[in-house]
Parts: sequence; C-alpha cells; structure tokens
Amino acid sequence: MKKQLENLLSNLFGIFIIVAICIGAVAALMFAVGFIAGEPAGANMALLGKKILDYGIKIAAVGVLCGLINFYTCGEHELTLKNTDQE
Repeated sequence: MKKQLENLLSNLFGIFIIVAICIGAVAALMFAVGFIAGEPAGANMALLGKKILDYGIKIAAVGVLCGLINFYTCGEHELTLKNTDQE
C-alpha cells in the first residue's frame, strides 16, 4: 500500500509540474508575441497571459505539495546524505 501511494504521488508530482511548465511556456510566448504585436492587441495578450500564468502557479503549488507528501511518506529524499559505498 505504501509503495502504491508513493508511486501515485510521484506520478501526480510529475504530471502537475509538466503541466505548469507548459503553461509557463505558453504564457511566455504570449508575452513575446504581445510585445511584438503592439499596443491594443499586445496589452490584451499580456492580460490573458497573466490569467493563464496564475493558473499555472496554482497547478505548480499542488504539484509541489504532492512531492512534499511523497518525501515524507517514503522517509527519504534525494538530498539525504548517505554513504551507500561502504567497504
């Protein structure tokens, strides 16, 4: 059961972070195109990009929460100092 929960949380973390990164890329592209487009269309694109980016930040926060829960349920994480090469 613990291993299944760990796999589920790890997969959710990955999915949420990938979605948040894609949303950030779309927002960055909208800002760049809006900057090139000029005043009326560019301002509207920037405002729409801000709204999209707000959702991306919320999705990333949920992903980080899944990752933190995964760290504490499995008992170790990547930053743990261990000597695995004992001779």
